Order: sequence, then C-alpha cells, then structure tokens
Amino acid sequence: MAMEIIQVINGAHEDSLVAIAFNRVKREVYTAAEGDRAVKVWDLKTGQRLRSQAAHKGMVTCLAYASSVKLLFSGSIDGSIGVWTDKGSLLQVRQNLQLQRQQVTGAARAMLLDCAHTSS
Repeated sequence: MAMEIIQVINGAHEDSLVAIAFNRVKREVYTAAEGDRAVKVWDLKTGQRLRSQAAHKGMVTCLAYASSVKLLFSGSIDGSIGVWTDKGSLLQVRQNLQLQRQQVTGAARAMLLDCAHTSS
C-alpha cells in the first residue's frame, strides 16, 4: 500500500520529532519534539495547531493513541505516563508507570507497555 503525503506542517517544532501518533477519526496528529514537555495537537486537514497538552516534568518520548477507547497515552523521560481524552482533557498522570490495571485494557495496555519500554 502506497502512502500519500496529506499535509506538511512547516515550523511545527524547532527540534526533531521524537514521537507521533494519529487519530484517524478526528484526523488529528499528536506530536512531541526533542525537549518538549507537552504534546502538540494538529488538525491534519488545515495544518493548524489545535492545542498544546502539558502534564509531564520531563521530555515526552512516546505517544500512542488507542482508538478503541479514544485515549491518548504520553510517556515521558521522567518516568510518567499521561492519559488524555481525544478532546485534550487530562485524565491522569502516573509516576513510575503505575496505572490501575482496571483502568487500561486491551490495545491500550499494549501501547502503554510500549511507552513504558521506550521511556526507560
């Protein structure tokens, strides 16, 4: 399957991207660059930044979007995981990657574990 460039966002970050995730339903892209402590959210159609979501004390190193539960997970070099709604509301930030087992299931848990591995 060939990939198509849909949108080029010039000047989105000053430094290199370290993490990216995609929400197919809302057509949004979540990004973090070297040194960023926040996640930037972009409208894929217009290329406009919609918001910046900050919750970590250290650089964001991993992003994963779970469409089945409409949650974005952000992992940080500080050892924390952020859990966000697809509207940008922060549900929780946990240090040392300790989320309640009943709060994360299925594909979201697999993405969370991947973030944990990436940020360690």
